[in-house]
Amino acid sequence: MIWLKHFFSERLSSLSFKMEKQEVLMRIQILNEFNAIKLEVANSQ
Repeated sequence: MIWLKHFFSERLSSLSFKMEKQEVLMRIQILNEFNAIKLEVANSQ
């Protein structure tokens, strides 16, 4: 959770709850992709 807040702001920009939920899911997906790239680079060294 700390990395999610580190890379993205602590506040959501969406106005409705449905869109806030989507925004959080997209942020988590982006963070997971960053971690996957980091793991691929670490394993290749």
